[in-house]
Amino acid sequence: MSSTIDVSHAWYEDGLALVTGSALTAFGLLMLKSAGLVVGGMAGLALNLSYLTQMNVGVLFMLLSLPFFVFGQRTLGWPFTLKSLLVSAFLVIFSLVFPQLVTLDDIHPLFAAAFGGALCGVGILAVIRHHASVGGLGVLIIYLHERRHIPAGVTQFIADGLIVLSALAVIGPRAVAYSVISTAVLSVVLLTNHRPGRYMG
Repeated sequence: MSSTIDVSHAWYEDGLALVTGSALTAFGLLMLKSAGLVVGGMAGLALNLSYLTQMNVGVLFMLLSLPFFVFGQRTLGWPFTLKSLLVSAFLVIFSLVFPQLVTLDDIHPLFAAAFGGALCGVGILAVIRHHASVGGLGVLIIYLHERRHIPAGVTQFIADGLIVLSALAVIGPRAVAYSVISTAVLSVVLLTNHRPGRYMG
């Protein structure tokens, strides 16, 4: 009798995780944008550009992520890339739908930073654990995590810090200070919950 445990995910488990993860991430971004904040990674760049252009943050996020999907296909394979493209598509859909369903006109920036960052972190974590990415720098971060064993939270924190600081010219120092909190919360969620060998599947 074999003692091997099958830890692979069924297709419906993957599907539920991708939808849930993208929804949590989209709502976290909605909270951050409603407070005029940013976060790290491509999401932060997309938020910055959305303030400048008034374009939808989900659409901008997907456009910025396209080159990284090419990298992902070449280094992590088609299953990873296709699931990541699905996540990106869900993120666009949710980012278009959520503002029609929920209005966050009066949200304290500290609350938005803490809970928006946490929601984005949990959403990204759910997606990563099913061998996919929300796109952008996440593809590179997963590659470094899986192939070089560099903790995702560490890489995410460094990249995010640089991107948030670049937002000074767009949203101002006060909003950037709150955005640092959102970035730190997101990175802590990843750093404490996603390490090599901790999660099987």
